[in-house]
Amino acid sequence: MPVLYGIFLYMGVAAISSIQFTKRVQLLLMPAKHQPDLLLLRHVPLGRVHFFTAIQLACLGLLWIVKSTPAAIIFPIMLLGLVGVRKALEWVFSAQELLWLDELMPGKEKSIPEKGLEPEYSFSGSDSKDSELMYQPKAPEINVSVN
Repeated sequence: MPVLYGIFLYMGVAAISSIQFTKRVQLLLMPAKHQPDLLLLRHVPLGRVHFFTAIQLACLGLLWIVKSTPAAIIFPIMLLGLVGVRKALEWVFSAQELLWLDELMPGKEKSIPEKGLEPEYSFSGSDSKDSELMYQPKAPEINVSVN
């Protein structure tokens, strides 16, 4: 069991650096002149990023308090309440801000096009033969003439 716990601890610590939430918490603690040039900060003002992070920290603190008390039996209901909190954030933040603040998958930050918010390709449900090759990079072609 100690080896298994050690593996899980290592995996957790190794994954922390790739989570956007931890990057935003670090932004709260560092002066503006030392902040890295994140793609997120190019699209969302710093004050809005701090406000979103503060809301997330407050929700995390509330969940921690509920988990630590005898009222921990309602913890699953509190998790469902976070869905309502996320839905309420749509009234506070614009859709574009939430697109940048809600990192769907770590590392996908580079795949969002700079020119706009729309994806380069959409999954419209068409089953064409070209859809399988849509995301493959174009390889150089070599034409050999046979005499």
